[in-house]
Amino acid sequence: MTSVLTRNGRLRVWVVPTLVVLIVACAAAAMLIGRFSVSLEDVVAALRARFWGGPSVSPRINSVVFDLRAPRIIVAILIGGGLSVAGASFQSLFSNPLATPDTLGVAAGTCVGAVIALLLDWNLIGVQAAALAAGLATMAFTTAISRTRTGTFNVITLVLGGVIVSALANAVLSLLKLTADPTSQLWIHASMIDVTRVDTVVWSHSKMIYIHVILKDGSDEVTIQA
Repeated sequence: MTSVLTRNGRLRVWVVPTLVVLIVACAAAAMLIGRFSVSLEDVVAALRARFWGGPSVSPRINSVVFDLRAPRIIVAILIGGGLSVAGASFQSLFSNPLATPDTLGVAAGTCVGAVIALLLDWNLIGVQAAALAAGLATMAFTTAISRTRTGTFNVITLVLGGVIVSALANAVLSLLKLTADPTSQLWIHASMIDVTRVDTVVWSHSKMIYIHVILKDGSDEVTIQA
């Protein structure tokens, strides 16, 4: 079977290098483009100062590159890769192109597990373990209610079962939002400079506060998770 990206069931030679180039290009654009513009020379100078003992750069550029944008770029790449692997695994496991963590309700189930762990004041490892356990339990429940009498799956029952489980998990999540106290675990950690004011506090579904901070020059808006 031949397609644009595959030939005889295998990826074409140019697919992987093209994806790598696209990832690098998007990462570079995310590093340079923003409300606080940073030039390529500034990024290179900051990297030299941090890793190779080059001349120091201004604290603002150093903060934007290493405290704001670089961590987000790295996390975005890792999360994107993890989501793609998860989607491909589900599709291969169920032999169904519609089987993804979202359609099967696994994503909503992991959110419920993580929020419960946060409400119980568990540490980071406990939160991750609770999210994993809830995701596995959600997948098991979805597959259990989606089986036909012969013990097999079909596209319709699997997707409908995922929709039902996802709606149930979202309902539990909404209940947890109503019962949680958004101020009981409020703590802020910011390694920024020249912060002039805090604009908005937004209540999130996982007992976290997102605070929008404006720098003194008014050119950059940053979101800090607290």
